[in-house]
Amino acid sequence: VLDEIGAQDDDIVIYTCCDEILKKSSALACIEAIKLNPSKIFMFRLQLFAFKFNSVHKSWNRTDTTGIMMNQKTMKEQLVGTRREHRICTDISNDAGWHFCSMDKYSDGAMIQEKYRSWAHSKDQESGKKSKYELTQEEALQRLLSDYEIEKIVEVNYDNLPAYIVDNQDEFADYIIPVDEL
Repeated sequence: VLDEIGAQDDDIVIYTCCDEILKKSSALACIEAIKLNPSKIFMFRLQLFAFKFNSVHKSWNRTDTTGIMMNQKTMKEQLVGTRREHRICTDISNDAGWHFCSMDKYSDGAMIQEKYRSWAHSKDQESGKKSKYELTQEEALQRLLSDYEIEKIVEVNYDNLPAYIVDNQDEFADYIIPVDEL
């Protein structure tokens, strides 16, 4: 696709899922490093939030990486999905942003159930469990809270979350757990 829209070999490509947001500072630092050394391939460690914007998954600092950045020439050498799946990179950018997983506005499992029923792997069977596609609304919420054990709830501020969420927290109130409720 990038060749079709005229991407040049020295263009820098960022490949992340739509629920991953890079910190501007991390993205710019990686871009500059790739400009200096075009063979660099960065992956990102992102803080993982599940269920609500301010509920941190217990293993947010795990060794898992997500998202990838490289120049177009390097990307053409091997499928980006293969690089991402097998963690093929030269560098890792730590604390590089945020990954928001399985957000649920209503806290009742309805949005989780909808996600599970539209997700590519929703019919994959785990040993001894229903597939995510088969779950009721309540079961979907329970599976989410089981799969993504919440470590802590953080305050909505610029140190913890992207500026867009902080600046628009009134609009996102249904996606935020009030800290005073804890």
